[in-house]
Amino acid sequence: GWCFSEFCTALLSQKLMKLSAAAIAEYVEWLAKTARATGSGESSLQVETLKQLSSGSMTAEGVTNFSRIFEADLNNKKFFNEDDRLIVRDIVNGDLLIRLLADAIRNQNEAEVQRLLNELAQKKLDSTLHHPIDENLDTLLHIAVRLPSIMITLALLHAGALLPCHASRAS
Repeated sequence: GWCFSEFCTALLSQKLMKLSAAAIAEYVEWLAKTARATGSGESSLQVETLKQLSSGSMTAEGVTNFSRIFEADLNNKKFFNEDDRLIVRDIVNGDLLIRLLADAIRNQNEAEVQRLLNELAQKKLDSTLHHPIDENLDTLLHIAVRLPSIMITLALLHAGALLPCHASRAS
């Protein structure tokens, strides 16, 4: 179950495609076999959802599809401590929120950024605003300040986002 959490987190952060495209291919193949075995016929939908996760912005339909795939797969995982299932669900759903927020920032969708920031605060996940989201250790605020919308940058600052100093940026 915990390995599945790491896999989903890497998918949502778009790091898996760069680091292990083979892992995505193996997962897609496994999903296709499972869909055929159960007669669900959702294989092509799952493949499209995983492609969307690994590149580009997620659509509302993609979020719904990912959540459905994730929940179905999570229900089949074995955990030594059953309470861990809830923790994995929370971790992945938090990472999904951050991914959607990053997409909204990149797309300069001010209303969606504000909605997602409110949802992050409601779920008490605002501390995740300080976490790096890419290989350059950029936070959401790093991305926002490079783009035209001052309102998005201000919304992130108001929500508590910081620009942490990185040793690699000093050079």
